[in-house]
Formats: sequence, structure tokens, C-alpha cells
Amino acid sequence: MAIVRPLTSPSRLQTGAAAGLQIISQRIVLGLPELCPNGMSENWLLRHCGSIHWNQLAMGLGVRPEQVRDKHGDRLYASFFRVSLEGKLTDFAEGDEVELNCELQRISPLRYKSEQVVRNGSRGGIIRMSMCSTFVKRRALNDNVHLIFSEPATSTQCTEKSDCAEARLCREASKQAGEFNQTNGFLYDPSPLTDFNGVGLFYFAQYQAALDSAEWQMHRKPALLNCGTTLRTISYFANLNVGDKLKICFANAEMAEHAVSHVAAVYRYSDGILVAEAITRKERKVHSE
Repeated sequence: MAIVRPLTSPSRLQTGAAAGLQIISQRIVLGLPELCPNGMSENWLLRHCGSIHWNQLAMGLGVRPEQVRDKHGDRLYASFFRVSLEGKLTDFAEGDEVELNCELQRISPLRYKSEQVVRNGSRGGIIRMSMCSTFVKRRALNDNVHLIFSEPATSTQCTEKSDCAEARLCREASKQAGEFNQTNGFLYDPSPLTDFNGVGLFYFAQYQAALDSAEWQMHRKPALLNCGTTLRTISYFANLNVGDKLKICFANAEMAEHAVSHVAAVYRYSDGILVAEAITRKERKVHSE
């Protein structure tokens, strides 16, 4: 398993809307849990960077992650609305020592953005991860469909209007669902024990797992086993309840000897609502041995 060593101590998040924070650096020695057959595990990386983003966000608000609440006392969750990864995951292997650095910035009362960079000190690879989140809460217990925006009580010193207008514009601008034909698609049946997080929401990193599962169903060619992600951008629009399924439709899908690329729309199977979109590119691993 990975050995994680902090290099620097975090400081408090500043209160200005455009204020930034250089947060902790970590040095990690990669083990098998952090890897997949062709390099660093994308799912592990999303989970790890997501945890850093959320923990440092809560620290900046002056509370523990489980204590982030709005003025009504309702529990808030950091909901990612866009995640973008760029870099060759195939440039990482067992025993490599990597350094992860992160900068978190508050860009509105409800929105935060982190830029995380992973550098491989052993063989020179680099991955850049950009993560944007907002705050949501449930309207009713166990209801993941009707989530609503709300502002943390500890950020009330911010004078900007928290109507989520900027977040909505960002979300709507990325929707391209008209390009997809829902009559053809691949189903993903989430497990309530592994695909949902500790508070019962479908976990943002599991969209990557669903996309890879559908991609394998679509191509099912040995060449896929030699490819690793070099670009992935996922935009998130909604969540789903336990028991529901995802329908994944592809456009502009290309499969070549050395690369795979596609655009995907992810729909909630029960009502056909678009819950996510993704742009993906994978390239063949180059063996240096």
C-alpha cells in the first residue's frame, strides 16, 4: 500500500472570494492499491484528490468535514460539478515516489476549485487534476435526486449573493445531450455497497468506473488492455438513488491501435435525466523496459 508523508502544513483559507491557499504537499510511494495493470489507478487518484479537496475545504471553513452545515443546521456536502485530468497514468509504476501538490481557491460563496499536480520523481511523469465543487444538501432523507444548493454557515462573511448563477451557467454550458441517441446505450447497475459513498450519494469517482465498464462493453478488444487515460473531463449535473441504473451513450467514439477516444453522456435510467458528461482519451502504454 502507499506510504504517504506530508511535506508542509496547511494554513487557514482566506475569506476573500478570490483568495487562494497553498495547501499540503504529500510524498507518496506507490503500491499495488494505487495502481492498475497499466499504471496509476484513475479511480484511486480521483478518490485521493477528492479527499484532499474536501478536507482542506472544510479546514478552511474552520470545521471538520462532517460538521459543514448551513445556517439552518442542515448537513452540507461538497458536490463536484467538474473534474478534469490530464497526463499519462501509464508513466507511474509500483515503487515510484511521487509528490502531490495542491492549491485550493474560493471562487464564489459556494464554489471552490483545486489544482492538484502529481509529479513522479522516479521516472518524470506528471498529472494535472482540476476539481470544481459546490455545496448541496438533501431536500428529504435518502433522496439523492432533489439536491439543492446551500451556503455554509461559516462562510457568511462573504458578501456576494449566493444564488449559484455562475455554477448554473457553467453546468448548462457543458451540456451537449442533443448529440446523443438514447435509443442505444450501455447499462451500468451501481452497487449500493461499493458505488455510493458514506452518506449514500453516488460517488463522483464511480462515474469513471461506469464509463470504463461501458467502454469495455462497446469495444471489447484486447488493445484496450494496453491503453491508459491521458485526458478525462467529467461534468456532473445530478445524482441518483440506490436501485436506479445509469445509461451511458457514446458519440465520436474512435478505437485505433494506439489510442481510444470518445464523448459520453450518462443518463439516469429511471427518468432519462442527464446526470453527467465526459470527454475521454486513452493512449497505449509505451514500455521502457
